[in-house]
Amino acid sequence: MGVFGGLNHLTSYLPQFQPNPTCTVGMNKVHDLTVNTYLDMDQSTLAFDLNHDFSSEFHWNMNQLFVYLVASYETSSNWRNEVTLWDRIVQNEEEALLSAKQLMVEYPLRDQHKELRGKDVTLHVRYRTMPIIGLMYTKELATAHFKAPDDYFRGEGRGEKRHSRDRRG
Repeated sequence: MGVFGGLNHLTSYLPQFQPNPTCTVGMNKVHDLTVNTYLDMDQSTLAFDLNHDFSSEFHWNMNQLFVYLVASYETSSNWRNEVTLWDRIVQNEEEALLSAKQLMVEYPLRDQHKELRGKDVTLHVRYRTMPIIGLMYTKELATAHFKAPDDYFRGEGRGEKRHSRDRRG
């Protein structure tokens, strides 16, 4: 049974099953940058624009995809900061298409050392394949860059339309 499962998994590498997903992400607006007094850390709420088409990932062996947005930046305390801001489970080809403006993050961007102000932040759209049988892979499709506000603020929001870059396949 295991041998046949392995052979079945190998068929998903045939040329007709090679995926060609597309994705773009862009920063839309920084809604606030404040100090979370309970946790004693910087905290920011963001909105972003996202378009993706993962339909080519689905074939007989694909169960679902876990899609997520990560913010990464560097500070003097930590050379690598990565914070997951948003996620989604895609279970079929219909859900694999998304075109959304002003999506709000599910989890705020927080920095434990209060060093988020004025930092260059990169948004990464990543996803993990979850086949019925075989190996799971993590892939990155798109990035966008923006600079966090220099000062704390709450309320109106500051538009942060910045350049974004998409990748295909």
